[in-house]
Amino acid sequence: MTAIAERRRRRTIAGAVAASALVCAAAVMFVVGVVTLSNSQEGEAVGVDTRPREVFPATPNALLVVTDETGRLGSVVVLTLLPGGAGGSIVTLPPNADSSAGFGVQRRPLDALFDPERPDDFVLAVEDMLSITLERSAIVGPDEFASLIEPLGSVQVVLPDAVIDSDPSDPAAVPDGDVDDAVDDAVDDAVDGVVDGVVVTAGPQTLSPDDVAVVLTAIDDSVSAGAQHPIDVAMWSAITDATPLISAGASSNVDAVSSPPATVEQLVVQLLSGEVAVRDIASSEPSAAINPTDADVLVLDRADAALVFAQVSPALVSTPNPGLKIRVEAQYTDEQLAQTEGLFDSTSDVARGFIDQMLVLQNNVVSADTIGGGAPEVTVIVVADPRRLEETQAAAEVLFGRAEVLVAEVVLEGVDLEITLGMTYLIREMVRVGVGVDDVPGTVPDGTAPSATGTVVEDG
Repeated sequence: MTAIAERRRRRTIAGAVAASALVCAAAVMFVVGVVTLSNSQEGEAVGVDTRPREVFPATPNALLVVTDETGRLGSVVVLTLLPGGAGGSIVTLPPNADSSAGFGVQRRPLDALFDPERPDDFVLAVEDMLSITLERSAIVGPDEFASLIEPLGSVQVVLPDAVIDSDPSDPAAVPDGDVDDAVDDAVDDAVDGVVDGVVVTAGPQTLSPDDVAVVLTAIDDSVSAGAQHPIDVAMWSAITDATPLISAGASSNVDAVSSPPATVEQLVVQLLSGEVAVRDIASSEPSAAINPTDADVLVLDRADAALVFAQVSPALVSTPNPGLKIRVEAQYTDEQLAQTEGLFDSTSDVARGFIDQMLVLQNNVVSADTIGGGAPEVTVIVVADPRRLEETQAAAEVLFGRAEVLVAEVVLEGVDLEITLGMTYLIREMVRVGVGVDDVPGTVPDGTAPSATGTVVEDG
């Protein structure tokens, strides 16, 4: 959540106004996304499509679960390789993330449903929560995890809080091997002086692989699992800061590296062989209305989760919604975003808002590009199926104001619409909120945005 109160207010208003507008737009998009799809499968004879086709590059991924010595859930991440086979991304998940994604009234935190004896069930729960396909998975204990990252050597980290384990099972794993010293140091630094179970103190640390495993598997039963998640993110970020230190031929417990990797162990070696970025999906505590039992749970932001995986692994994004499959490009420069007067502060911010709208309309965003190279003046929509041209134009006028709709010359497999957001999309969003519409180029005096045909599209 942004720290700027005015921006929060604007986005709250935007969400409320946009929701009512999307009710009207939903009818149009439903026709485009569902009825048209159904009609196109009713046996209508079509010619052979000779257009060239492209596919998303392969991005092998894996679910890695790190448990403590008693088998409790300590850390959960999704690892994804870059198409080149070295480097990639690590997406961190709170252990108490709601596997039901906030739907219904019963919350199902991952750590509550985790059973090391039923790994397949856990993988399916994470796949459903994130709307992705997980190709491989592994559950490892502290010793196995330390072995995985052994080639990195020591890791430098700044821990935001002291690491507390309610039942530390391996005191020797504390840095310097002295629990009493660690506790004494923490007592000196702690405001309340209550530090039972401290295994690593807050602040700058140099940790061995065994120490890193201690941090990731420590569980403090006195606080919410979500409250410990910043430590998890800091630790994984420190691991990535230590890369790339492993070459594909480096000595490790993996004799040979295959591409694509056959195991999670091999994938980790390849991942750490290149630059790695850590992504943490936005989350929030659910309201009492959908969490009547006050379960210790965080609900992941669906739009943010969709954006992350649409960026790092589009080939493995699943499509649970009945509507269209969409690729979005939001490539605004800082100068272009500055015209929104604080409504959007990054290209990712714009993409998240767009994805949220598409999810409301039961569409699927499977691919996203937010590299800020400069957006066009007018939003461009490319349809894969020529028969959808007219319906897509109608929906575009409702959702985007002015847009150019074209038929794809090259078909991107598994994608119905490729949408490159332009300045007209930003104008449309500003009109909805009422931000500086008098000064926005391309709007008419009453603050509405012109349509693709030159007629005025009334806001909402």
